[in-house]
Amino acid sequence: MHTPHSKRTQRFGTIILGACLIAPLAGCTPPGADDPDRFDQMEQADLTIGDEKFAAWIAKTDNERALGFMEVEAKRLETLPDGRYPGMLFIFKSDNSTRQGFWMRRVPVPLDIAFVNSDRTIVTIKTMAPYDERNTYSDAPYRYALEVRAGLFKELGVEEGNVLEFPDSVLNNVQ
Repeated sequence: MHTPHSKRTQRFGTIILGACLIAPLAGCTPPGADDPDRFDQMEQADLTIGDEKFAAWIAKTDNERALGFMEVEAKRLETLPDGRYPGMLFIFKSDNSTRQGFWMRRVPVPLDIAFVNSDRTIVTIKTMAPYDERNTYSDAPYRYALEVRAGLFKELGVEEGNVLEFPDSVLNNVQ
């Protein structure tokens, strides 16, 4: 949940998050990583890839994107009773280059990541190991990234070239 802050506080927060992303070995952790209720406070949306349905938390602020699945409990990534698969959709204001990656700082479970271009086509799928602080990069520019439990994309037959569908409403208020 985004709370309004003064311009000064917003700039300060951006500087801290930027420093954490630039200097990952410095031990930076964004605010909220230890809050067990933060997932319950995030916006959620239903997504589809072909016939497969996902229930995704939406990360569209600098802090939400920086936190990602830090300290997630494995049970949060188990298939839901209605058959949907949990995940997190990272949304950016503009395309990211192949030099902007994702890491697994404080993420205790392995994850698959699908990098998705602005046309909503999956351009790269990779698997990331728990606690791995090396960056994982897309092979092509991307605007979105979907993370799910490791192995799920293979199990479902999801592959590069598939299209990720989601409601346009999740694009509102991307920061």
